[in-house]
Amino acid sequence: EVARLNLHCDRITALAAGTCNCEALLLSGSDDGTVALWDTRDSSAIGVIDGFILGDDDSGITGVAFASDFSLVVSYGSHVSVLDRRKLTRHIQRPAVELVDFDNECDVEALSTRGDFVALVDEEGMTGVFDTTDSSIAIDKFAGAHEALASCVAIHPEQPEIATGGFDQKVHFWDMAEEALINGVDANVVSNQASNQKQLVNPPFVYALDYWNIDNNVSTRMLASGHADGGIMCIDGDLAKFWPDCHGYSISAL
Repeated sequence: EVARLNLHCDRITALAAGTCNCEALLLSGSDDGTVALWDTRDSSAIGVIDGFILGDDDSGITGVAFASDFSLVVSYGSHVSVLDRRKLTRHIQRPAVELVDFDNECDVEALSTRGDFVALVDEEGMTGVFDTTDSSIAIDKFAGAHEALASCVAIHPEQPEIATGGFDQKVHFWDMAEEALINGVDANVVSNQASNQKQLVNPPFVYALDYWNIDNNVSTRMLASGHADGGIMCIDGDLAKFWPDCHGYSISAL
């Protein structure tokens, strides 16, 4: 253990790592409704942001991420806020650092960033994207959706592609420019082929996604997904392989 960062008073629900001006930073969100920015070099809290208006179900922060320049992105309830970290002080209210706030009109479940762009998924299975530098543009919703709650999202590091996963046990790939579905993989089918048995008790709901590259080859699609049955699916181009029983319980992060 290198360091233990203690500040939140409830469950931590979101984490993101980033750098800015050679600083190694960590952003955390919690069910206590606060977001904290940390300097990992000395394990100190740069600042804490409060004042997020939470939903009736008392759910806290659902996603945090770094965007380009000095922007921080936070999702809570149906809202996504873009914050200016240069205005951050030791303890500050959200409106004092907020650049723009987007209302998705239904609860946001997860978000992902690349440069100025933010991709999100919501409880209705929809995927959306917006530009953090243009407050006049609303969230663009893609044509089509998951058949159940969409739980995770990842933007390809180089290509205009977004991957989403949901409780319909599917991974969808979207064209970021066309805002339309490219294709998808049914994790339940791949899982059944790998285990030779049907998942009845704990189906492979998709909980986590992560793109990766080998030998800096980022032009192709290589994606890993973590599932509720403890399995991991690896997608290389159009080929998918399922590794069952990687963990004894749901995989929450990759």
